[in-house]
Amino acid sequence: MKGFWMKVSFQTNNYYNQKNHNIKFGSYRPSINDYGEREHNFYVAYDPDRYNATLELYEARKENGVWHANIHNPIKEIPMGENGISIKMSDLTDSQYENLAYRYKLVDKNNDSNVKYILDNGTKTEQKGHPDAANILYSNRGIFEKPQNAILIMPDMFHKVQHVGNYEGASVIARGIERNSLRNHVNMLGGNFEGIIEKLPQLQEDGYTKIIGTPFTKDAVSSHKYWTQNAYQIAPSLGTEEDYVKLQEKLVENGMSWVADGAFVNEGLQGVHFRSVLKWGDKSPFANWFYLTNGELEPVTVGIVPDNDNPNINFKLVNPKYHILQDETTKELKISKNEDWDKSKPTYVQFFDKRLISQGEDNDKRLITSYSVNDFE
Repeated sequence: MKGFWMKVSFQTNNYYNQKNHNIKFGSYRPSINDYGEREHNFYVAYDPDRYNATLELYEARKENGVWHANIHNPIKEIPMGENGISIKMSDLTDSQYENLAYRYKLVDKNNDSNVKYILDNGTKTEQKGHPDAANILYSNRGIFEKPQNAILIMPDMFHKVQHVGNYEGASVIARGIERNSLRNHVNMLGGNFEGIIEKLPQLQEDGYTKIIGTPFTKDAVSSHKYWTQNAYQIAPSLGTEEDYVKLQEKLVENGMSWVADGAFVNEGLQGVHFRSVLKWGDKSPFANWFYLTNGELEPVTVGIVPDNDNPNINFKLVNPKYHILQDETTKELKISKNEDWDKSKPTYVQFFDKRLISQGEDNDKRLITSYSVNDFE
């Protein structure tokens, strides 16, 4: 994913623990000062005892959809301190809305031939991935310090309009799955990044400058995307990384911004890190990411049967790969391989009312398709 990383500098010595020396988050953000002037704030995390930091600025232009910058001829080279710098756009060029590119330069104080260039995430020049690449500094990027109208959306609700033909003289369009019922956790309706892009002009016309979106990280189960499967990937149902980049570019073009919610400290049962712990126990590199209460961290299993105080409700496994038996006294689980398992057939977990079956049906290898008992006390 692009655009949602932050560099953090934790200063631990006494000087930086004093008042007005807080932990810094970076790196670039736009603002408007007390005089209504547009400012750009830059910050880069580095070791000031080892490096001298400089902000380099370049002219930028876009040709055939590709950004270019003359990285060998900076417009400005501005020394930076460990607290970053703020500069007015009007101090840089004659036009307040001219596009610029920038990068951070770190020079080793003890060896000036040791030079590092630091980039932010976001749109870069055509040298993307090359040490000489630069970031694009948009002049119309959203400003956080001024009042804005925001809208909270669920991406799955934004369907891209599809014209599918005509019916009795009227144009027929499809907007994903028709919503004939209330939204629940899993009924995905077909919205995606393309649908959001399509509706940006309407949202802008309605006066919105900021969109607050529910998560878009990978979650193949829920419609709201809070049951995280992999926080480092985008949900396929919403689009690709390229679709997300296109959305961010269209937001910038419309002077809008995006605030993304996310569930980064919890995972659903299908979470890649959680599944690693289930399989490998304390040998998993993510073993200390989760708190388990079963004593020593061994490979564990997740139960499928909820706690139920109703003594009449029971379950059975049909065509299981393993037999799972629980000692009624010790509650200890005993697992053994099922020699009759047929991998070509599905495995079922069936719940049933014990009062409505005849003797032996609870242990039968077949599914209960109908209850054999009509009456019970």
